[in-house]
Amino acid sequence: MTDRPQANYERSQHNSFKGSETPEALCLRSLYTPDYESYKSRNPSRVEGTLGWFLGHEKYRQWLQEQRSSLSWVSADPGCGKSVLALFLVDELEDRQSEPSATVCYFFFKGDNEEQRRAEFALSALLHQLFTAKPSLIRHATKDFESKGDNFTEDIGTLWRIFTSATADPDCGDVIIIFDGLDECEVSTREKLIDSLALSYAVSANRTIPTTRDTSLKFLLTSRSCGSIERRFRGLPIIRLRAEAETLAIGADIELVVNSVAEELRHMCGLTELERARLRDHLVQDADGTCLWLSLAIEKPSDYGESPLKDVLRILNTPSNMDAVTDGRSRVPVGRYGSVAVYGYRGGGGYDIRRGHSTGSVIGADRIYEPT
Repeated sequence: MTDRPQANYERSQHNSFKGSETPEALCLRSLYTPDYESYKSRNPSRVEGTLGWFLGHEKYRQWLQEQRSSLSWVSADPGCGKSVLALFLVDELEDRQSEPSATVCYFFFKGDNEEQRRAEFALSALLHQLFTAKPSLIRHATKDFESKGDNFTEDIGTLWRIFTSATADPDCGDVIIIFDGLDECEVSTREKLIDSLALSYAVSANRTIPTTRDTSLKFLLTSRSCGSIERRFRGLPIIRLRAEAETLAIGADIELVVNSVAEELRHMCGLTELERARLRDHLVQDADGTCLWLSLAIEKPSDYGESPLKDVLRILNTPSNMDAVTDGRSRVPVGRYGSVAVYGYRGGGGYDIRRGHSTGSVIGADRIYEPT
């Protein structure tokens, strides 16, 4: 995707601060501790035609069109594209902002990275994005920075207070926040984050209304359906979208993803149309309602030749075990089939096969084809 005007503006502002030694410049740099931009890019882009059901969903439209502040929680089962959705929404919402007063901020939680799994890093990332887009707002953070130094970024209470003060500033304008993978946030900091969200809203009979803002502050959170998160949200009039209930829509999206993967393999391996169809049917059969089985790592090295379809099918014909988890497993090469590189995760008596550029969505294997 080409750089948008807002992204160019953010980089120019960041560079202008970087050349200065003012307290504002040092404060902004201290907030850039988490490399939130690369966390966003870890996730694959959506396949063309998918997620249309979400954009037209009444719950999403309600959240998007609400004139006042609103909080939406989107839950979904593993392997159903929550991070793909969040990535798409960040880009979609940034592209559709016609007025410079609307600022889109984001953070992608991930349990396998210490910086990506803690709420204080998420809040630092939000403040960095907000102050980059609206440089005058950094005045809300300089007092804490001057009194505490870089340590002010380690306290969730301080960061949240700065965030609420800055977003209530008349110069701030509307703000949209996307948090992806809230269930992967470390539990103690996640609880503090959710509690801070709850305390920042005054509950009326019909909706949540921030007590100090004239403009809107909208949060959209994604996670697995999680009892501990649901209990924390209890009592908040959030807009809840249960994607796990949208089985037909998600199933249609998965078929589009399968078709895309099969077509990519057809071009890379030189498969015939009949072979592509057989491969596509095989992937659909093993998908089992999620994208977990489609965790193939596809690379395009110039020094590998083509290989017959049977070798691709041998690696894909591994029996599925949808209960497999990748925690603590090491990434190992399994083999190459033409220009298709297949990787696995060692552990539990087998391997997990997964798409190399997607950080979730895995599947266990009871046996594996070892190339000679």
